[in-house]
Amino acid sequence: AVWASRAEENGGIMPDNVGLSGVVGEYLDGKWWGGHYGWRWPHGLFTIMEPLVNACTNAYLLTGDPNWLDAARKQLDENFALGHQDGDQYLTPNKHFNAGWTDYRPANPFHAIHLWARSLDPDDRQRVERARGTTPWNEVTHPKKPFSAKHYNVNTVPWYEFITGLSPTIPSGLWKKISPWSTNSWPDYARKTATPGRGTPWSKSTATPIL
Repeated sequence: AVWASRAEENGGIMPDNVGLSGVVGEYLDGKWWGGHYGWRWPHGLFTIMEPLVNACTNAYLLTGDPNWLDAARKQLDENFALGHQDGDQYLTPNKHFNAGWTDYRPANPFHAIHLWARSLDPDDRQRVERARGTTPWNEVTHPKKPFSAKHYNVNTVPWYEFITGLSPTIPSGLWKKISPWSTNSWPDYARKTATPGRGTPWSKSTATPIL
């Protein structure tokens, strides 16, 4: 609730830093951007939205009150409103520096999908659908090596296409992608990359392909 209030006081944009006194930008000359893993970080928007979505969805889980999702919803809406059409793509800013917003990329439905998957609210689905057409949505990917997948999972958007009935062949396409990294090959990779003297981190009895 405190961070949601800070965003409201900042014109709807979530600040990425606060001082010990609770003042936004206390150690950055009043700037609401510039903190570690914040708006100027390589991942920019992603590192703002990930903890925000995690916090909001956990609060919703604990309370049953969907209003806890509003802080994440508002940040997605603010970011989308800052975007612009560029040919066939709608671009939104991912970073903020002293000169203003920058690093415009195709709008990403990723975090909106996680909100919708929990709320099933039509407005949250619209937050997903407004980004349609910016990138391929039914393209299945897989981790290039064990433990290289993080941040929820690697097929959120194709999963959305499948679960909404828009791409019914997603499961078979996913299996074709991950089959080369089945339980026969992932432990082999682990053995080849294990640090000498520290043991092998995987065994055939524990290796499981990521779906």
